[in-house]
Amino acid sequence: MTADAREPVHAVEHEQEKVAAFEAQQPIMDRIREMGFARYAETLPRLPEAFDLEKHKVGEYLRPVLCMDERTVGGVHSAGSCILLSPEDLETYMRVAQPDAITSHNGCGAGKLYCRVHGLPEENSDKIARARAEEIAKQYSLPHVHLRVEQKFHSARVCYWDVTGRINNDPDSGLPEGFVISRAFMNKENCLKEAGTALDIIFGDHGYGRQAFSADNPFIITAVAQDENQLEEMKKEIAQLTHLYGDIVAIDGFILRLAE
Repeated sequence: MTADAREPVHAVEHEQEKVAAFEAQQPIMDRIREMGFARYAETLPRLPEAFDLEKHKVGEYLRPVLCMDERTVGGVHSAGSCILLSPEDLETYMRVAQPDAITSHNGCGAGKLYCRVHGLPEENSDKIARARAEEIAKQYSLPHVHLRVEQKFHSARVCYWDVTGRINNDPDSGLPEGFVISRAFMNKENCLKEAGTALDIIFGDHGYGRQAFSADNPFIITAVAQDENQLEEMKKEIAQLTHLYGDIVAIDGFILRLAE
């Protein structure tokens, strides 16, 4: 069989993997839609594990900067590990988040966007994104760690708009897989940009596609707050983006009060 003849087979297998990942999370999403995220979160005895930075250490590092990608777990988050931030916003992020390392990873969608913005060749985006992450690490005298992501597509069903600065994807917690937008460390404008990027990814070829979602089964942007007032304020911020996508994107949220 020639390479050309094999490609359709691989494409079919790739789509089958996406369907399997989508369906595997559907029971969780059905419960969230039935109960609401807040009530669903109350049923999860292991929910705090998703906020346990010690559990999700990357090697020896407790607070490394990782991508918002649902496939990169540990530490704190920003698209492409901060490569899309302006110098001023990067300075704010580093001061507030206080990370102990900077990471990069293969297959980074933010890396492609970085290349697009700066007029660089997208076919070299992994190498370029890694080099930029290394520059940031050197600028702040931090170690750099390159992570290997095996899954070739994005399987997030939600996007966490996180005010705690500690949430991570954790299958033991009972939460669905999601992108992480670090509202704790970034202003509203940067968070809206990152959430928009997450939606573009999940509705594109590297995600499930728009056709996978509907009013009855939407992608959910989920505010993660520490009190009721904060939760309502974050939902208002998210609404500035979601109206652009109609009823295939919904807003929800829950409260988790973390001990200092």
